[in-house]
Amino acid sequence: MGLPKSILSRGKTIEEAVQLALNLLGATQEQVEVEVIENSGKRMFGLGVKPALVRVTRTKMDVDEAITAVIQDFEDELIDIIVDEDETSTMKLADVKKNDLAGLAWVKHGEIYCQNKESHYPVIEIGAHMKVYRNDIEVTDRCIVKEDDKMVIELDEEREETVWSIELDRHHRFATLHVKPGFYRQYQLKDHPPATKIKLETESQSFPLLQLKKNDILAKLDDLNVTYGIDQELIERACASLEEGHYQIVTGKEPEKGEHGKVSFLVEVDEKNLKPLERSDGSVDFRETNFIPTIDEGTVFAIIEPPLKGKDGKSILGEVLPAQEAVPIIVRTGKGAMYLEEDHKLIATVSGRPEVKRQGRMIRASVLPKFIHSGDVNIGTGNIHFSGDVEVLGNVEENMLIDTDGDVWIKKNVMNAKIQSGNSIKIEQNAINSKLEAGKSNMIVAKLGHKLGMIQQELIMITSAIKQIYQVNAFKNEETSDPGLSSVLKILLEQKFNSFNHLIKEFVEQVKKHRSLLDDEWVGLSNRFRSGFLLLPPEGFRDIADLEKMNRFVKHVYEISILPPEPNASITCSYALNSEIYCSGNIMIKGKGAYNSKIHAGGVLEIDGVFVTGDAYAGLGAKIKVTGSKAGVKTKIQVPADQVIEIETAMGDTIIQIGNRSHTFAKETHYIKARLTKEHKLLLH
Repeated sequence: MGLPKSILSRGKTIEEAVQLALNLLGATQEQVEVEVIENSGKRMFGLGVKPALVRVTRTKMDVDEAITAVIQDFEDELIDIIVDEDETSTMKLADVKKNDLAGLAWVKHGEIYCQNKESHYPVIEIGAHMKVYRNDIEVTDRCIVKEDDKMVIELDEEREETVWSIELDRHHRFATLHVKPGFYRQYQLKDHPPATKIKLETESQSFPLLQLKKNDILAKLDDLNVTYGIDQELIERACASLEEGHYQIVTGKEPEKGEHGKVSFLVEVDEKNLKPLERSDGSVDFRETNFIPTIDEGTVFAIIEPPLKGKDGKSILGEVLPAQEAVPIIVRTGKGAMYLEEDHKLIATVSGRPEVKRQGRMIRASVLPKFIHSGDVNIGTGNIHFSGDVEVLGNVEENMLIDTDGDVWIKKNVMNAKIQSGNSIKIEQNAINSKLEAGKSNMIVAKLGHKLGMIQQELIMITSAIKQIYQVNAFKNEETSDPGLSSVLKILLEQKFNSFNHLIKEFVEQVKKHRSLLDDEWVGLSNRFRSGFLLLPPEGFRDIADLEKMNRFVKHVYEISILPPEPNASITCSYALNSEIYCSGNIMIKGKGAYNSKIHAGGVLEIDGVFVTGDAYAGLGAKIKVTGSKAGVKTKIQVPADQVIEIETAMGDTIIQIGNRSHTFAKETHYIKARLTKEHKLLLH
């Protein structure tokens, strides 16, 4: 069947209705005549908008179309089929005389035709997407038809409007256009060959409604205050798309990250464990397994590189997106080192071993000399206090003390004595009834930092609570007297955050106790805590901005406190008995083991022998050969929730604790690797 010559078409406007008809006819405006049947406009009583109705008739064809139409009409006459009542026999219309159509009905070019027969009337059945009226009465199922019947068919039309929206992300980094194009669907009556019974069926043709206009989108973006990063080309493509889609039509400029300040070392500054040297006779020299760096006076041993500022970005609302702040390296120098700030250089002022302690964004640099004591340390020699490294070739005897900022290396035993080192302690033989402390200042900073982290979280919540209180109408009202920030703070600390003052008091007391080992930041923060929260004078905090300034200072000091286990802090000995051993780094007991001792390692704890009747804590996990004894004495090993305990053999009454989960072995157990699962259950395998 060729294209229809005349089409009824509806649309919001006359122009839209005509365009839909032209699409169906495959014609141009010059090839048709348009009859306006109903103009568009408002319905009576405000019942919506009345669509326009036009009849578009094709009046002109080009030469090729005309030839095709003639051939098509001729072929249609030849192949029309007559179906008898049982709808099985067929014949060509050209072979049938007019009388042979009697009692039959057929559909041609959207019209129903029939021929009367006195003994039989054709039947039509109503299909979907249409309404059929016979002599002005609607037919809903089926009916007979006669030549003089007035048959009116109303075919369904479907229309769905274009739906679109623009969504901004919550950070105003981009905007997304969501588009679902509309469509118009028109139904046409299918041709049907002559038959005693025919079913009216339709076929449809759909056309997209590209109603979304670029100016509509730009106007909406303007309403949303979007001013930056609009992709004009993508908007045009979205408006022309026939498919539903999502388009990121606006994209802001992300800030470019800067670089934090960093330190570049020109020489080795950390001690290293080396492989034992093999002698010519095949034996191994274990005495030279440590590499200890040294530098000469005047040596530049580090360059402090300043931070590189990042580039600000821009939100789609035109707001500046600040680049992440690039933080400088904070340099503190001890004895034997000088920082030339204008040249960004660290220089040794004495010859000795470079020592660099890293604490978050802070480094503390010193150059330590070395003191060698040739015999035993006893009542005759007195205690040793030294700012550098100390090497003792003999024993450290009863009630004696070695206190140094550097490393301590003792060739024999430590008996009933105390060793305090800023870095490492190495005892080649045994520690008996003694107290060993390595990296003590770092341990204090770590403990204070842990407490400061708790204070920081509480302070953030307190600041947020005060901001909410100040949003209450009573505080906004100018006639209301201002109760003052200190008064509001006092009420909050008493009623809601009553544990906060206890944290502050503990912090202040610890800073006061260890004042000589701490930097000025800690002391300054302690003083501000005391005046701002414990004393609460009216002028303590003037406003919320003052409190937020305190938050920033707390964050700064807290970041300084976040430090990994000190790489130079360690304790090594062959055997420990009835001793207390504390280290901010690793502890290694390489001989028989440890008996009846308390051990605290900020890093890893390794015991190659037996650990019996004691308590041990290891911040980065523990690896022990044998724990407990067959006598059933209690021995406890504890690590944080994210660490692992490994034991080759655990005797009865060995207690392990990971986080807040613990387990006591009732009998001898071998090859244990204990950790917590994601569900915080203790797993032994």
